[in-house]
Amino acid sequence: MKEEIQLFRKTLNRLSNLSNDSFDKLYSILEFRSLKKKEFLIKEGEICRNLYFVNKGMVRTYLIQDGIEVTTWVALAGNFDTSAHSFFKGIPSLTNLQAITDCELIFISKNAYEQVLSTLPEGKDLALNILQEYYINLENMFYSCLSLPALERYNKLGELFPEHFKCVPQKYLASMIRVKEATMSRLRKKLSQPDTEEV
Repeated sequence: MKEEIQLFRKTLNRLSNLSNDSFDKLYSILEFRSLKKKEFLIKEGEICRNLYFVNKGMVRTYLIQDGIEVTTWVALAGNFDTSAHSFFKGIPSLTNLQAITDCELIFISKNAYEQVLSTLPEGKDLALNILQEYYINLENMFYSCLSLPALERYNKLGELFPEHFKCVPQKYLASMIRVKEATMSRLRKKLSQPDTEEV
């Protein structure tokens, strides 16, 4: 198997029992793109026409609130990403998708996505499982993180998404749990020194 698709195939194996024949058909409609750090996949107001798989690097989703960038998610290597409402409804995106490192992406267009659904025996199950994982991550962020006090949001983020703590820059982690970067530093200090005053 080509090195460029090993992670993609591994991820699909986790999500679906995709046969070799089905994978070959899927591979034939995949597209590949490199993205430089800070380059955009989608800007607010554009229509998102692709479902992306992050093969290497990190892509963040953010929106603008009162002139401030609010990071809602960071997709790491091995994850799918898109502006879901824009991709499925064909309407302008409310969010921005931007590389925060140099990235290698595999993607599938909306037309090709619909072809997968209609032609591959496992297509509907695969699409459903991709969506389930996407929305479970979204729900975990919203309900588990944003409804809790700051320290508990920090702990919950680390519990649910430990890989993010290893590689995502602190300013984006802070934005994801809706605290200032300085507060994030204090939270980390508090955990390393439990007897300090509560944040």
